[in-house]
Amino acid sequence: MSRATFEFICCELKPALARKDTVFRNAVPLEKRVAVALHLLKSTCDPATVADLYGIGESTAKKVLKEFCQAVNKLLRPKFLKPPTLDDLNNIVNGFEQLWDFPNCIGALDGSHIPILRPAECGTDYYNYKKYFSIVLMAVADHKYKFWYANVGQAGRNSDSTFFARTKLHERLSNGTLLGGNSWHLISDAAFPLKDWLLKPYLDNENTPAYQKEFNFRLSRARMVIKNAFGRLKGRWRILLRRMDNSVPVAIDIVNTCVILHNICETMDGFFVENWEDDDDIGSVPIFEQPLARPHNSGSTSAKEKLDHMARSFANE
Repeated sequence: MSRATFEFICCELKPALARKDTVFRNAVPLEKRVAVALHLLKSTCDPATVADLYGIGESTAKKVLKEFCQAVNKLLRPKFLKPPTLDDLNNIVNGFEQLWDFPNCIGALDGSHIPILRPAECGTDYYNYKKYFSIVLMAVADHKYKFWYANVGQAGRNSDSTFFARTKLHERLSNGTLLGGNSWHLISDAAFPLKDWLLKPYLDNENTPAYQKEFNFRLSRARMVIKNAFGRLKGRWRILLRRMDNSVPVAIDIVNTCVILHNICETMDGFFVENWEDDDDIGSVPIFEQPLARPHNSGSTSAKEKLDHMARSFANE
């Protein structure tokens, strides 16, 4: 991140992180505390290595990271990961149409598995189909790779669609309170069920009509925003690439912190070095999870009609 972004974070977190010197010892300065936490989040180094670099104890480094994550989630989440207003959603719809040539879209939905140490209790619940223990990050990205929704903590054994069905976002979309009467929709891969407000691709085979193939291409191109957002998130905050040997609540705090910091960087800096995604570590953990596809006919009649209408309109352009 830029120096200006670093100073902004220090200023915002000062009420929660600043410490005073005592007669027994000098407190770790605010800027150093933030730097230690950011270093732990941006690398795959263990806390002992980072602690040595900054001349502090390993236990101090772990405590600094925990307090930093708590402060970010308390003070910065309301500013950088807040529920969108109707005006926000309208801007996102315009952005998807202008940048990705996909109409009425308020975001791309997907889930990503974050590796963790096997929990002492109910460990098998966290064992996913890729054969490692994980928690799930369920997120929606806008047209500029920023997340406007993130839900972290579901056990990795559950599918993305099962997790999503239990969220408040699903409830608000189902009852229409989020969309305010507009015919907007999310887009997703084939793992999610077809809804009036959630479009997914047609099953693609040799008998798929040309207009459906065109729709799949357009949807896939627009859905790249969530893949790119996950890639940029893990490219910046590489702690998400290695197994986190923390308790599940601490791991959830860390993942939420990384999502918030990602949005801050995308908002204030906007740059991303593409080769951050080229490191071998990126390939060591599956970033984009796609469980087995559901049959296309799993949606309601109105949802299928909406899908066909949009697909045919693409073919006629």
